[in-house]
Amino acid sequence: MNHGHSGFPTHEHAQTPDDLTRNLNDMVRIKVTENGERAWTQAHADVVAAFPTHADDYKLARDNDGCTTMQLHDVMRVFGPAMPDGMGSPIETSFSFVEPS
Repeated sequence: MNHGHSGFPTHEHAQTPDDLTRNLNDMVRIKVTENGERAWTQAHADVVAAFPTHADDYKLARDNDGCTTMQLHDVMRVFGPAMPDGMGSPIETSFSFVEPS
């Protein structure tokens, strides 16, 4: 394990391609925590209250591994305000980009 300029440990990562350019519209696969469930519900409370017959459209969809896939900008919009400096993150800290099919 290496130590970054802040003195905190940093994790080793697998080698990656030279071009790491990503777009805010790229799809990412994340795992939402209990705190994230609350952030998701709160972020969509107004629209669900206004259109209760569409409440199922705003449920957080998960795959067999408990992960959800959405655009990166949606992750930032929904979970960013709930992101703490320490414990209690709304999403697990590792995520993956989903390559377009």
